[in-house]
Amino acid sequence: MVSEKQMTKKQSSELTAPNEAWGQEGMSTSDILIPKLLLMQGLSVLVTEQKAVMGELVNSVTGEKLGGPNKVIEFAALKSYRELQILEEIDGDWKFIRSEPMTAKNENLPWEEEVNGVRTKRVKCLNFFIRLARDFGKKEEFPYLLSFRSTSYKAGRILVNEGKKLEVLGQPLASKLFDLTCKLEKNPQNKPYYVLSATPGRATTPKELNECYEWYLMIKKGLTTTDTSDELGEQTISTDQLSSDEF
Repeated sequence: MVSEKQMTKKQSSELTAPNEAWGQEGMSTSDILIPKLLLMQGLSVLVTEQKAVMGELVNSVTGEKLGGPNKVIEFAALKSYRELQILEEIDGDWKFIRSEPMTAKNENLPWEEEVNGVRTKRVKCLNFFIRLARDFGKKEEFPYLLSFRSTSYKAGRILVNEGKKLEVLGQPLASKLFDLTCKLEKNPQNKPYYVLSATPGRATTPKELNECYEWYLMIKKGLTTTDTSDELGEQTISTDQLSSDEF
């Protein structure tokens, strides 16, 4: 005769995990961390740690290398916003201090000035939440935040211009894909750096556009959080890479 203890042991060994999502009951969509797509420069942390090279486009959370000078990234832009990034010169490098919304009141302020004895710069930045074309149909993959600033600011304006054209036609920004890459430039001191390059591509399919809209609504409602790893002193910008010609 099988004892109760033996029966319980047998039932436990036959336990099968349910075919459904479980284990995340205490979390919410606000805990989703959207990574940034970072362009590696000579002073980028991953470059100095020899985990990446200049010109690579890297996932700020995982370190995955997604693109570069010879590898195009195709993406759709979901939502955009403008900001000023405030930098201060510390030991010869410009370090991020804070960001603030760019408005009609502050966008024409001096791009560089001395504040309380500290050299300060206001860097204009065009930010876009994007969906990589390779991730369409993959619900487990998150969007990225792509920032066009400093010497890459002009490339961001291409997206703005295309967005305005689409707006006139009554179409959302995500109705067209863009190709993203970067190119090597040199400053007057002959030091190399990379700038982003974006060109308009094909139209998104209705299915792709619906997927973009779902993420757009989540981001618009504030149901996600964006990684801030390059805004907390982890990324420095050489004084040679900043130019007033961009502003």
